[in-house]
Amino acid sequence: MGTWAMPETQDDRDRVDKILSRSLPCGKDGENALNAIGNLIGDDVLSDDIIQRAAKNPRYTANYLILEKLREWHMMDSKGKWIDGK
Repeated sequence: MGTWAMPETQDDRDRVDKILSRSLPCGKDGENALNAIGNLIGDDVLSDDIIQRAAKNPRYTANYLILEKLREWHMMDSKGKWIDGK
């Protein structure tokens, strides 16, 4: 368990940027957000957080949770820019 997917290539990062460029509602049971990040960002804690937020409000946007995980991994800065400049 733990982490099973991270955006490692420039293509992955471009896809994450596209996903985060719009509001991403968690959806019922978190399925909308979890399906959107699919094999780009896979992490048990992030998945649990999305599911918990969805249980309270399916319209809650997962963007913040995803950005926080990328910051935790030191992949993005506080402004949502990739740290390595790519």
